[in-house]
Amino acid sequence: MKKALCVAVVTAMLAGPLAAAPLNKARVSSLANWVLHVDSEQFAASRIGKLIRQEIRNSDIEPKLQDFAQVFSFHPLDDIRNVTLYGRGKDPSLAVAMFQGRYNQQTLAAVVGMNPFYEVYEYGGHTVHSWIDENKQKEGQEQRQYGAFYGQDTVLLSMGRPTLEHVLDVLDGKAQAMTYHPDLEDFQAEHEGTFLLVAAEEVDQTVAGLDESGIAQQTRRLALAVGEEDATTYVDITLEALNSEAATKLAQIVMGLKAFVSLSVAEQEPELAQMVEAITIAWQDNVVRVHLAWDSQRLFALLKTMAEKHGAHVEQAVSMNMP
Repeated sequence: MKKALCVAVVTAMLAGPLAAAPLNKARVSSLANWVLHVDSEQFAASRIGKLIRQEIRNSDIEPKLQDFAQVFSFHPLDDIRNVTLYGRGKDPSLAVAMFQGRYNQQTLAAVVGMNPFYEVYEYGGHTVHSWIDENKQKEGQEQRQYGAFYGQDTVLLSMGRPTLEHVLDVLDGKAQAMTYHPDLEDFQAEHEGTFLLVAAEEVDQTVAGLDESGIAQQTRRLALAVGEEDATTYVDITLEALNSEAATKLAQIVMGLKAFVSLSVAEQEPELAQMVEAITIAWQDNVVRVHLAWDSQRLFALLKTMAEKHGAHVEQAVSMNMP
């Protein structure tokens, strides 16, 4: 599930130009304490987005994407308009993935219908599809997936039946939607060109036992915005700590990580080290703010170089293990 959601987010960020799709809180449940939204149109219109999309278009990946589109009725990079993920806590059955885009509903329904454990039922005037992915079983337990179409352009996916049904109720206006979120309101008002938006509350409780760095354990709320203004890609992070003492500790942890990464890559990746050095960290009372702004052309070149080096390392490892 996590891998699938990550792939969905990446493909949405690379999608081609469609109508703008900022976060619509009316489609998010009031019960959610975290939300992630990718605005594909903003990314596609950005300098960094165009460079990445062109790179993929000229690679051997594009024919495979075209083959995918022939089978599933949509191109992963051109037909997904936006992705919204939200949920409550770390239980995957309380999370939902919402995709807007262009696709053939009959084709997608036929694909999941081939699953040997496929089931279908009606809820609130909507058809809910259910299946079991045998490749994603957890500790021997079946991981049943639930999916539904909403309107002509929205696909909903969840690992929890009650969650999916609740989301359908939210979309139908039968359950309470999110009406206000301070982080989302502030970030969308303050930032132009945002294509990735994340907001989370009760972070310390959600990641209990999962965070080794200690950053999340000291954080009550988190907000992140990634976007581009004037051909400069920016990352803005706001961390609301449990108290002012925790904020100081948070800032020290982040500064320590910045120094460690900068020193560890200084010789082999000087451009990456420069970018890390450009990160600014500030804090006041119980709030820590982290900011990075970097030329999009330079960022693309850096990402391309790192990807090529990683690919070379993988090829070398594979060749060494071949008989």
